Amino acid sequence: MKLAKTAFILALFNFLIVVAVIVNSKQPEITEINTDTMTPTKTQVKKIVVKEPRTVKTVVPTAAKTAAPAVADAPVVAPTTDNRCIIVVDGARYDVTSFRNLHSGGNIFQCGSDMSAVFHQQHDNSYLARMSQYKI
Repeated sequence: MKLAKTAFILALFNFLIVVAVIVNSKQPEITEINTDTMTPTKTQVKKIVVKEPRTVKTVVPTAAKTAAPAVADAPVVAPTTDNRCIIVVDGARYDVTSFRNLHSGGNIFQCGSDMSAVFHQQHDNSYLARMSQYKI
């Protein structure tokens, strides 16, 4: 019994030493990412500063470049009277009205437009099969 009490007191003493070391230890260095140059730097700050959100550059696939140039921001699909959001990807029309708020990338849909370039920049072709339920 006396041996158990001694072991308990030693364990408690060790625990208190560990806690004291943790409390009094120097703050660890946090790596900060400079979003302008995308290089890591060591600093003694408690937060990572992000200056401005990056914009996504739209890339037009080679096949689309050979087609007749489209007018910028011209609707590809006629606007609907019932406020549905219809987009075009690779020539197929999709009604994404119910999916807009579920999309993991946020509501980035430009209703009534061809979003093929944006789609292929962010997704591989396997996502087209998942979108089949929205195809009209």
